[in-house]
Amino acid sequence: MASPTDDAAAPQPDDATATTAMLKAMSHPLRRAALRALQSRGSARASDLAADLDVAPNTMSFHLRSLAAGGLIVEDPSRAADRRERVWVPAEVSVNIREPGRPVADEALTATVLRELFADHAERARRLAAWSLASVGSADPEPHGVFSSIDLRLTSAEAVALHRRLLAVVDEARTAHDPDTGESRMYDFDILAVDDTI
Repeated sequence: MASPTDDAAAPQPDDATATTAMLKAMSHPLRRAALRALQSRGSARASDLAADLDVAPNTMSFHLRSLAAGGLIVEDPSRAADRRERVWVPAEVSVNIREPGRPVADEALTATVLRELFADHAERARRLAAWSLASVGSADPEPHGVFSSIDLRLTSAEAVALHRRLLAVVDEARTAHDPDTGESRMYDFDILAVDDTI
């Protein structure tokens, strides 16, 4: 019988190991910004995202096709006003950029994407730190960000199992959210766990 940690370490059905097309799509900062804007909107046309990000619509169309080729977004004809209009929605997929013990399709591209994603993470951490420090003692009731630092002694298998459980909670929150309930914001959640050997 498999233990809970064995099951948690196994790839989950909705996880996708990053393909070269996914990595290429994620390697460009405008594509990552477009994906985030699309996730925030829920659905959008190229012209909507172009206006949001202040780029030409044909440039945005090119980058959306790359995101679609990578399986990160899909066309949703049911939201289009007519058959000529292309409306995009985020694909429901979690992407594993790199899993220990598994080879990657393109090492150089994987390294580039990881550097870019860590730079994005550092920028989010900088924004959170600036807001947190500026709001010390503030009566602002709005939680614009949260930060928790937790030290745990775990085995590698337990750490992987905990990570999987955290991702499941995030997926539950995403599924439970009703975008029609009023004002909502896009929150960036970065889950970072590092052991003491690196």
